[in-house]
Order: sequence, then C-alpha cells, then structure tokens
Amino acid sequence: MRLWRLATVGAAAAAAAAAAAVSATAAASDRMEWSLHLDEGDGPVLMFATRNSGDIPLELTCREGGGEIEIATLAYDEDAGPGRLRLTFRSGPTSTAFAARVAVTEFEDEGEYPYAEARLSSREPLLRAFASTGRLSEEADRTYLRDATTASEREAIRRFFELCG
Repeated sequence: MRLWRLATVGAAAAAAAAAAAVSATAAASDRMEWSLHLDEGDGPVLMFATRNSGDIPLELTCREGGGEIEIATLAYDEDAGPGRLRLTFRSGPTSTAFAARVAVTEFEDEGEYPYAEARLSSREPLLRAFASTGRLSEEADRTYLRDATTASEREAIRRFFELCG
C-alpha cells in the first residue's frame, strides 16, 4: 500500500497549489478530483484527492499491463481495525461488494488511519463501467460520490485502465 507515499505527493502538490492560488482559484482547487500519477517502478496510480492537501480517500493502483487493480480506501467504519471488511462500490447500475483487508497506517502529525484494500481484475464489470463513464460511488456509513466531473479527469481514468490492461 502506497498511501504514505501518496500523502507526500499530495503535500508537495498542496504547497505548490497554495503558492500559486488566488481566492477564486483556491475555492475550485478544494474540490476532490481524479488524477493519474506515473511513477517509474511503482506503476500507475489513480487518485481521488483534494488538489491542495494530502487528503486521499481513494486510490487505485496497478502493475502496468498486469490486469489487476488494487483499490485502497479509508475504512469508514470507526471500529475498523486489522482484519477484513466488505466494501461496496457502484458505477451507474453496476454494483459490486467484495472483501477487503483492513490495516492501519500512521501519517506524521496526523495520527493513525484505518484503510481497506482489495484487488480486483481490471475486467470486473464495476471497474469497466467506471472506466467508461467516470462514475463511481462508495457505499459505507453513507454514499461517497467519486464521480469524474471534467474531461481531464475522465481522460486520467481512461488512461489508467489502458495502462493497467
């Protein structure tokens, strides 16, 4: 799981965004959005995150051409600890529930956060629907919308799935 590395990437992006932001732009940059990150050796990473913070509630990773996607999300169950949890995601009419491993990671100055991770085939109908529509929601203690709202977000999603195979 690479949440610790992505939090660092998010913090660096936050510093850059804060330095360049004006009040009108700052409001727009506070929204969550999909972005693709390509790190040599680590494979593609698709993050749903706030541009100017390390807040990354959902990320998808893969080994290029491997045909398997790892999903990592915050474990919204306040009692979640090491063990297993069922996750439910929806893309349009397609819904999938699957088992995830729960672990805890610690972010410097922010404390411990439980997260859940699972691996799915890139051919999973849910992921195929998400790749084609950019629509995704996570069902937990409430519904968390993760929809792509811009052309650049949809392109990042399309490219991620193209790279993952």
